[in-house]
Amino acid sequence: MSVTRLKPSNAQWKHIRNNLVDKIVTDNLVDKIVTDNLVDKIVTDNLIDKIVTDNLIDKIVTDNLIDKIVTDNLIDKIVTDNLVDKIVTDNLVDKIVTDNLVDKIVTDNLVDKIVTDNLIDKIVTDNLVDKIVTDNLVDKIVTDNLIDKIVTDNLVDKIVTDNLIDKIVTDNLVDKIVTDNLVDKIVTDNLVDKIVTDNLIDKIVTDNLVDKIVTDNLIDKIVTDNLVDKIVTAKE
Repeated sequence: MSVTRLKPSNAQWKHIRNNLVDKIVTDNLVDKIVTDNLVDKIVTDNLIDKIVTDNLIDKIVTDNLIDKIVTDNLIDKIVTDNLVDKIVTDNLVDKIVTDNLVDKIVTDNLVDKIVTDNLIDKIVTDNLVDKIVTDNLVDKIVTDNLIDKIVTDNLVDKIVTDNLIDKIVTDNLVDKIVTDNLVDKIVTDNLVDKIVTDNLIDKIVTDNLVDKIVTDNLIDKIVTDNLVDKIVTAKE
């Protein structure tokens, strides 16, 4: 006797995918995944090569998955010191900041997904800023070899484009970023000491980088009245 298998409809498949993500991204599962010894196993060279492939990136960066991942309690679990220590290492940065990965990440449709109001609301919150702008994290990020990798011509070309600037420099995004408590956290002495060093300035203030940043259309977008008003009043 043969058995007839019913094929789910598109709506049924969507429902199955959504509630499956709900089951995967739960607190107790995150607790189990984000442990030291598991992170050691995950952040290895050959595994990173397998993860950062084209078809996997397409699957991960979807709207409903982004909403589930960027929640407060999940961010709290991910942005911890010991996890940051494991992630921000030289060999991992080498793998992540490569041309083909940057091509995949800095695309219009991905920027549309990331730079949206509800996602910005989740990311630019006080408790997340407290976790990110800490001394030990800044020490790890603002190092020479990381700056060398990030501030390269082809990466700057991808980031400093008109459509990306249009998405980032919007009023509601500026309102969220340029707030008093955020400015207080960023503009602190020890953070300024780390950023404003000679070798970092040499890397950032180069001719070709300045040419890319100081263009008319970029200046027009950044130096607008409402943006200047927001920045100049942040510390008053």
